[in-house]
Amino acid sequence: MSGTTLHTVSRVLSAWQKSGIVQSERRTITVVQPHQPLLLAQASSMT
Repeated sequence: MSGTTLHTVSRVLSAWQKSGIVQSERRTITVVQPHQPLLLAQASSMT
């Protein structure tokens, strides 16, 4: 997410965490569903 603000990154990561795409603990972010961000990127580029 190059060139984005801290607020944007935080908002996206929070949404992904609620969707179960990532898990966040203290200083670690684990991508639980690694294919999902790619699918989301493909879907947004088609609109």
